[in-house]
Amino acid sequence: MEFLYEGRQHEADYDREGNWMATETEISYTELPESIIEHIQEAYHEWEIDDVEIVKKSGAKKYYEIELVQDEKEMILFYTMKGVLEKTETIVRTVTVVRSDSIPEDVYREEDSAHAGYALTRPDVTMEMPVELLEISGVEIIDDATIACVQDEKGIVYLYDTIEKRISRTIHFGNIGDYEDIAYDGGNLYVLRSDARLYTIGNFLTDNLSVGTQHFVIGCLNNEGLFHGAGGRLIIASKSRLVKDSNADNRYLFVFEKTGGGFGEKQRIKLDPDAIREKLPAGIKKIKFNPSAVAIHPLTGELYVLSANDRLLVVCDEDGGIVSATVLDPKLYFQPEGLAFFRNGDMLISNEGKKKTNNPPGNILLFRYSGGEE
Repeated sequence: MEFLYEGRQHEADYDREGNWMATETEISYTELPESIIEHIQEAYHEWEIDDVEIVKKSGAKKYYEIELVQDEKEMILFYTMKGVLEKTETIVRTVTVVRSDSIPEDVYREEDSAHAGYALTRPDVTMEMPVELLEISGVEIIDDATIACVQDEKGIVYLYDTIEKRISRTIHFGNIGDYEDIAYDGGNLYVLRSDARLYTIGNFLTDNLSVGTQHFVIGCLNNEGLFHGAGGRLIIASKSRLVKDSNADNRYLFVFEKTGGGFGEKQRIKLDPDAIREKLPAGIKKIKFNPSAVAIHPLTGELYVLSANDRLLVVCDEDGGIVSATVLDPKLYFQPEGLAFFRNGDMLISNEGKKKTNNPPGNILLFRYSGGEE
């Protein structure tokens, strides 16, 4: 049974008689004891951190369980709460999804992969982010020269100056947490935490910062995409399944309208994975569509949805009808997490970098809009 408590995701296991067996609690990598972090950096520097949990089992002591991934392999490390490595397990993955780099190169050919208006294999500008934004998880455009960014673990908004190529301002709005995306309405900033808690940040360019919060009860345990549009409309994209949906593969966009006390839900848009598969190149059968960002194109009105797990860019109409699905080249899109549009249709896609090595670093890619003419 999965549930949220105090801003953290938990999973509890029970036997058939209803007796509690174990609970797994997700934490961030930076919350590990320093001795464990140092050991991982020294002994497993070529691996990527995938998941970190505290596990408590009936009749046993708590321990840390850390999942690492490398190519088609997965390793699980088990540490005591005092930082002693007790055992390791290695798993060879038998199912390859779109995220694998083994997809034939011709999938990424321009004529096959580019959605009308963008050359998705040829960014016009690549902006490498400083180390503070290695784990950049969301982007939003403030003006022609300023991009607001958030990263996974810190309650900080970073304003990035695209002309001077540096962070021009940091805005501290919260504690350590799993912050996934950011939006802007011309006055306030909005930041989404993965448990569907929304932070509203006012007066962010002054010393009189104001921060308000609203928690959305939408039935999804992990939410990564956020967009604010005309008329006060807010959209949240769920990465995980809707708890009460019988089809675990369906994903949803939750549309909210501005009310007197915050935002109220207006609409749910279902994204059908089978319909997405039909738009993919022949030969790609398995996908793991988990939205990481969402935005509305300012000129066409279409919904653009990123999925970082399988590196997909999906375009759909306002009712969720799939217009196109593009496979993104992993050599260019290491982990696409952020999406935003300029008013003229130019598009930004941000990528997290590789943890520990910063190679590749986090980046933001700019694609000029050609007006639908290739």
